[in-house]
Amino acid sequence: RAVVEFNDTVYAVPDVSLGELFVRQVAETPDAPAVTDGATTLTYAQLDARANHVAHEVIGRGVRPGDAVSVLLERSVATVTTVLGLMKAGAVYVPLDARYPADRIRHVLADAGATLVVTDDASQPHLPADAADAFLIDSASGGEEQREAPRVGVGSGDAAYVMYTSGSTGAPKGIVVTHRNVAALALDPRFDRSAHQRVLLHSP
Repeated sequence: RAVVEFNDTVYAVPDVSLGELFVRQVAETPDAPAVTDGATTLTYAQLDARANHVAHEVIGRGVRPGDAVSVLLERSVATVTTVLGLMKAGAVYVPLDARYPADRIRHVLADAGATLVVTDDASQPHLPADAADAFLIDSASGGEEQREAPRVGVGSGDAAYVMYTSGSTGAPKGIVVTHRNVAALALDPRFDRSAHQRVLLHSP
């Protein structure tokens, strides 16, 4: 019985994108805190508005659904805003780390076919000179004036982001993660998603 019950892990996952799941949460708790980095805290409504603004900004720079867009930012509210905005634009998020060697950054950008890099003044110097076009998120005008999400078709089976391996056994390889993959983890009923709860996650 224990084996059967512990292995009964099937549960329904909404057949929508992460952006749509977030919009549903905004409708339920618009004024609740959504993200904080210690210096800045945004409610769900504020985060949604800023993410919509980012989505419109990158679309205006030629990004189309399915395009890979790299993000080179320190962990902050702006990082969350950027990633959510890219997903709302239908783009595929490709994370970069300023601690990466220049050769690794160059490889990831080329292998992913990144059409744009979202960065800021502090992180931009870590980009190779021949990197894709850079969009400085901290110099973008406005922030919450474009509150409507762009009309972009994004499905649950579409790629949400690409995570690259360490490359310890060769060249780093990109692992594609879909919107459904992320939703399945986030909505796993074994996690208690009550307010004010913390869950420690670890990945090797």
